[in-house]
Amino acid sequence: MTAVAEAREKLAELTKPGVHSDHEANAAAAAAVTLARFAHFAESGEVLPKSYPPPPAGDGGDVFNMADEGGEGQVTYKEFSKFVGRNQSLKNRLGAGWVWFTEQFSMDNLEDCSKSKFMELWQEAASKRTDA
Repeated sequence: MTAVAEAREKLAELTKPGVHSDHEANAAAAAAVTLARFAHFAESGEVLPKSYPPPPAGDGGDVFNMADEGGEGQVTYKEFSKFVGRNQSLKNRLGAGWVWFTEQFSMDNLEDCSKSKFMELWQEAASKRTDA
């Protein structure tokens, strides 16, 4: 395993879905990745990584908890839309399944979506990822 891969693995562990880490630890891990990439390039002239793997989709529970503004255990479509508007990077977690997820969520018009239903939809969308 290269130094770049080791540094990326440490960063991935800190930033995986559901993990709450502090900003300083994340910044230090990201800086270590950058330094390892520069060192590798200086030695070999090769840019790593050649392609970036998609982030893990997770089970959707962390997304539900963040979207549940009132903390009542239910997410309305309006709450979800506002949350997604502020967090466009969630699309990367579902890849091709993102479009399906948002269509299902709006077609069902789930005024009160429970956590279990939300997670069920999220996991089905994650299974539709083509790049995982």
